[in-house]
Amino acid sequence: MNEKRDILGLWWLPAKPNEQSVGTLTLKTDKSPKLTITVQKGFFEFFTGDSAPPSIIHGCDDGGKPISLVTPSWPRSSGGSVLTQVEYSANYAILNLALSCADDFRVTSYSIQLQHLPGWYGTTGFLRKESAPDVDLSFHYKRPAKEVFNINEDLSLEFRVGCSSQNGSNEKTIKEEVNVTFVSKSGLNLAQCKDCLNDFRLLLHFSTLEENYPLKITATKDGHGHTHEEKFYPHDIEIWNSIIKEDVETDWHPDGWIFKFADVRQSFSEFFSRWMKLASDYEEALSSYCATVYHGLPREIEHICITQALDAYHGIKFASHEQRKFCGEIEQLAETHKEHLKGLVDDVTEFAKVVLDNRNYYTHHNPKYLKAGRVAKGAKLIRLNEKLKLIFQMCVLTEMGIPAERFSRLRRQLADDIIELG
Repeated sequence: MNEKRDILGLWWLPAKPNEQSVGTLTLKTDKSPKLTITVQKGFFEFFTGDSAPPSIIHGCDDGGKPISLVTPSWPRSSGGSVLTQVEYSANYAILNLALSCADDFRVTSYSIQLQHLPGWYGTTGFLRKESAPDVDLSFHYKRPAKEVFNINEDLSLEFRVGCSSQNGSNEKTIKEEVNVTFVSKSGLNLAQCKDCLNDFRLLLHFSTLEENYPLKITATKDGHGHTHEEKFYPHDIEIWNSIIKEDVETDWHPDGWIFKFADVRQSFSEFFSRWMKLASDYEEALSSYCATVYHGLPREIEHICITQALDAYHGIKFASHEQRKFCGEIEQLAETHKEHLKGLVDDVTEFAKVVLDNRNYYTHHNPKYLKAGRVAKGAKLIRLNEKLKLIFQMCVLTEMGIPAERFSRLRRQLADDIIELG
């Protein structure tokens, strides 16, 4: 998955299926799918279409398997007097499925491999086995059975552990992979698949406090496959876009996790159902918070985002949008979690006033706050943002039902020292 893939194939526009051109689709982690086609100079106008980029480009690889490029960009061209090279980047490359349009996408199952998922899930097929007296090394592997949780009448969630093996003459390996799979009776469209992915990524974030990206995305569709000896075999549909990244190392002490699957396993169906509703209800607050996690924002912009997250959370939680009492909102949220903020926020009332003055300064730039010495800059602003993120995380974890005694683990994300370079 982590290596660049070049797929040679034929490509055409939906309106002109008989006019095809040879080109290469390049798939690479952290990059949008890119299609490169070399055509005759006069053929360029055909493949670029009319006044706007096409909503979809059809293709097939050299084995005849269909490929759909969804929402490609406006083409870029370069070349000489005879040949022109045309390049598209696409929002999605969907392999092994032909779509007439993006709205035609609907799958029965949607399966994701994610960073940190194996460590969070914690179930493995590697079993400890005592070595026999005359054997230096022995291990045993048995693939765990999948676990299924019904989320609602239409949707279920499955954890599946798979493995791949290498049996060389001097190296034998077994690599384990964990997938979370959403299964829908009515089918999932692209937007619903994106929601499922984002909800689970966010769940993993609040258990790890780390960024979290998918490593591989596949799907299956009812009736999409082949039958052999009266048994139906579904064809895997592979989904690529720029959000797919390379894997990262997960090697934390058990106390490094805020919570793990084992903590919520007994009632996971209800837990994840509530989480999906929470993610929907608090979408604005969570989006503002995520901007501070997934983007290297200037500390001033980060302050605006995290205060907006807390403002939106309080407004939704307490229906306080019309009150416009931001200082009181921060004071209430900090007071709620005061026990877990000892040493960081000891004077809640003064802390709330400082937050108000800084939020007002960085959104409205009123010099009076600066003259009064109330504006945090540099290391002080970084510390202030850290405290605000802790409060937001505690609010969300409380909504999730995670025990408050876990909140001490949130402090591991605080910087030990902040060095300012002049």
